[in-house]
Amino acid sequence: MKTTLHFVDKAYERVKASQLAQVVSGSVFKYQKPKGWAGEAVVINSLPVSAEQVQTGLININVFVPDLKLTIGAQGPELQPNTARLSELADMAVETLKSWYQDGTDYSIEAQSLIKDDEGDNHYINFRVRVYALNP
Repeated sequence: MKTTLHFVDKAYERVKASQLAQVVSGSVFKYQKPKGWAGEAVVINSLPVSAEQVQTGLININVFVPDLKLTIGAQGPELQPNTARLSELADMAVETLKSWYQDGTDYSIEAQSLIKDDEGDNHYINFRVRVYALNP
């Protein structure tokens, strides 16, 4: 049986070897960003993985981008998602994550969404990657 740690490690290796990791101005982390982290980052974590003969599970790959401070009318600065940068990094992430097979496991993007980061002035693109692995 493969564990969530195994699947996160494989996704981390794939992202670290990709153009996305070279272009993001921050770093790639497993499970969480360091406390107080400000700036771009990629964070990879996992939801529960089944223990069946054909294992299934989900890996989250989150691409964080700091919000823009915009002045709208007479109001003070307002935070808005940096959609241009999010879009650029999302395209690279899709190329890296869209579908791959490694060590008896199939990985493919199942869903994608844009989410406001509750811990900082960021938005992030969440890619949910479905994994299928056959246990011997």
